[in-house]
Amino acid sequence: MVDVFLLKACFGCRASPFRSWLSRSLAKLYTIDYDTTNSQRYHSITQDPTAAHPSGVVYDDIEWKDENHDGDAEDEADGDQLCPVCYTRTNSVTGEVKIKADIAIRVWGNPGSDLKVRASGTICDWEITLSESPTNPTHLDGNHIVATLESDDSLPDWVDLGTVDLNWQFSLDNGLTWHDVGSSSNTAYLTWKDPVLVSPHLYETLLYIGCTAAEFCAGSDDTLVLDDIWEDAFSTLSVHRVDGELLTYYGYRDNNHNGVYDAGDDNFNTPGLCTVPGTTRQITNTTDLLLVGNGQCHAWADLMVDTLLAQGLLYMSGESISIIAVNVKSQYDAFAVKNWATSGADYPKLIIDFDAGVDGSTPTIPNPSNNEAADTAGAPGQGTSPNPPSHFCNHFIVKANGKYYDPSYGLGSFVDLKDYEDVAFAGSITHTGVYPSVLYWLWTLPTSDNDPDTTTDLICTYTTSY
Repeated sequence: MVDVFLLKACFGCRASPFRSWLSRSLAKLYTIDYDTTNSQRYHSITQDPTAAHPSGVVYDDIEWKDENHDGDAEDEADGDQLCPVCYTRTNSVTGEVKIKADIAIRVWGNPGSDLKVRASGTICDWEITLSESPTNPTHLDGNHIVATLESDDSLPDWVDLGTVDLNWQFSLDNGLTWHDVGSSSNTAYLTWKDPVLVSPHLYETLLYIGCTAAEFCAGSDDTLVLDDIWEDAFSTLSVHRVDGELLTYYGYRDNNHNGVYDAGDDNFNTPGLCTVPGTTRQITNTTDLLLVGNGQCHAWADLMVDTLLAQGLLYMSGESISIIAVNVKSQYDAFAVKNWATSGADYPKLIIDFDAGVDGSTPTIPNPSNNEAADTAGAPGQGTSPNPPSHFCNHFIVKANGKYYDPSYGLGSFVDLKDYEDVAFAGSITHTGVYPSVLYWLWTLPTSDNDPDTTTDLICTYTTSY
């Protein structure tokens, strides 16, 4: 074992030939606590829900920690921590945004008092350097050199998902010579505006979806962000959790990842099956959708709104972004969701089968000699959902910037709700008779009056949910 007095002597003697070797071997980056010079521009992130933590857990304030002193922060079992960071981009509203970091460097021996620390690297491929804060100089605290650093450069002015990669150095002679003490890398999210409080947490997946879809959006036009999040995320029917899990609307979970529904897959394709495992709670919000990976229409509307809120989009065109409740009018029992197979020339048509199977592979064929209707492989929903339920009496969509979006099916945008119904619905459903002798009938949709301000040509009502 090296004698502690020798260590102190070598650290304190600038002329020692061992000084460089000791500074590299006996000093290691220990922790980083990221912030900004304006703390309102840094945002705490909540881990996605898990079975152990069904509401998620906020990531630790220490975003990088090398507890076992092996040069990385990836050994969670040994107490290491590696957490993502989130900043608002530099923009004309918030002004320049600069990184602030409180760091600790573990030292063995006495490094003296002529200490300085610096860092350089990139955030989302944008070069930055960090220097000591003039109000909090580097000093020794027990076995650690502690310092507060601030970036000389402002953050990029675009939305992005990348990493903040920094090389850290310290000096024992007031900046005459510098020695590497470690490097760090953290996932970094840059948002359009300050995230608005989302319900109930700023889950990482919300940032992942939004920052990936709206990557490189710059300027001040909120429509750019809305359009990119819609076109590059929700309209694709391929929205993923940050861990890579494909999120689904009803349908099934493809447990063996072979792309088809078969034995061993989880069937979620009715409201009674689309529940949180081990409970009867239907999946109707962002939290449970991220927890289970599957959700009903309200959960998907919630997810889209929360993704927009995570980018700071709350109001557009003078009104708040909102979830719209869709309810079939009282003269109907339900609306039929596309697609349906029909026979005969006349309406109404007798419904002979409401369910062609989870994947639409078991349809009943209508008799061509009769006026009949049956569910067939439908318009697909999000994820592995080739044939969502064929009919509902209610639904939830999103209104943003004066337009309507249906994130469950990736349909939109629409100004006239009649255009939406013509794309989404196969018709309305009524019944005759009483149980057990009930017959159900499919009716064609009303003809459009080409006026977005009227509702007489609609089979549903549309009201703001929140």
